[in-house]
Amino acid sequence: MVPLPFYLAFGALLFVIGVIGVLTRRNAIIVLMSIELMLNAANLTFISFSHYLQDLRGQIFTLFIIAVAASEAAVGLALVISLYRGKATLNLDEVNLLKWLVADVLTLTSRPRSEYGSVSLKSQEWSVTREARTL
Repeated sequence: MVPLPFYLAFGALLFVIGVIGVLTRRNAIIVLMSIELMLNAANLTFISFSHYLQDLRGQIFTLFIIAVAASEAAVGLALVISLYRGKATLNLDEVNLLKWLVADVLTLTSRPRSEYGSVSLKSQEWSVTREARTL
């Protein structure tokens, strides 16, 4: 039988590899894989202590972590697909979605209300006219 410290050392090694992957890689898929590796390292540690202490709580907690990891993978994959469709890149350094959002909010809140434009109904369709320069 393999002693407990070997399992803990292997779990710590997996966790460190995951942290290094999250901090150094810029590809969104590799970052998600690194997060999964970190969750699996935590699972290995819980299972190891559960077996060592002859207690099922670690195994039950591991089942919850697996469920969270599965939902994280599904949401992460949906975000990656949406990101690739919008920006045609998976490089996280090139993604600046928050920059334009913050810039638009700041410019909209600093302009007088009369400069936003008006909405009028013409022949069953909406048309938006801008009275000020475009953003």
